[in-house]
Amino acid sequence: MLFLTTIFNYILTQKIITHYQQNPYIHKALDFPGDPMLSFMHWTQRVYPYGPVWLGLTAAIIISWFGFFLHIFMFKALMSASF
Repeated sequence: MLFLTTIFNYILTQKIITHYQQNPYIHKALDFPGDPMLSFMHWTQRVYPYGPVWLGLTAAIIISWFGFFLHIFMFKALMSASF
């Protein structure tokens, strides 16, 4: 279950960048109260906790309009490659 909440956190972070065109180091998930993904997330009160290299890797690979299942597949591939 923790894996899915982490995936949702990554997806919403990318959505903050691509859809809302905001900085995830300044804006947190709670800044977008109408977003339907908030009900699936944990840690909505914090800004993006990871460094800019990880953000760049995930932003380059994961684009928020691809769809949920493609997000999961691409994140697993990125995690495997990172390992």
